[in-house]
Amino acid sequence: ATKSGEKSGLAQPTCFGDIAGNDGVINAADFRLMQAAAGFAPSHSADLDENDVVDIAGAAVLQGLIGPCP
Repeated sequence: ATKSGEKSGLAQPTCFGDIAGNDGVINAADFRLMQAAAGFAPSHSADLDENDVVDIAGAAVLQGLIGPCP
């Protein structure tokens, strides 16, 4: 059991696009996770444009987010 307010399971992204390290920075680690998840992947955190496919269009979204989370 978890204490009240304690998160369980995988770390949650700190901002939109922070899908790999959950470290507050959009960087190469996030691109590597996206590359590994490429293909049909509904509801995957790497499907940034929400079209059920992890592809180059989502990578373009991620590219625009590079750097520290706001």
